[in-house]
Amino acid sequence: MSHSLVPATDYPQVVGQILRNEREAKERSQTDMAATLGLTQSAWSRIERGQAPINIEQLAVVAHNLGTTPSALLTKADTVVAAARERGVHVADKREADPLAVGLAVIGVAALGAIIATALSKQK
Repeated sequence: MSHSLVPATDYPQVVGQILRNEREAKERSQTDMAATLGLTQSAWSRIERGQAPINIEQLAVVAHNLGTTPSALLTKADTVVAAARERGVHVADKREADPLAVGLAVIGVAALGAIIATALSKQK
């Protein structure tokens, strides 16, 4: 299988980063967010890193606790994905199992924060 060396990420990482940004903007700790879902802090941390899935019920609870809606969170994620793709970042719909793809995803995470900030600032 051939891979080009382009920055990469995946949708769960983008959603996780959006959740992290929203949590930090509301000055909530990972422990607080985890408690609202009956999870450990480390389990919540894995969600924020895109390493563990968040289901729709959990997303609704989290959104409510952050004073927003699931659709608003996902709209932000979609905006970030579009901006990342415009910048040449490969965004997979799901986590990659291929070790090289995972390595490339790490490269993409480095640029993801800047892309998120830029994309979200254009929404305001």
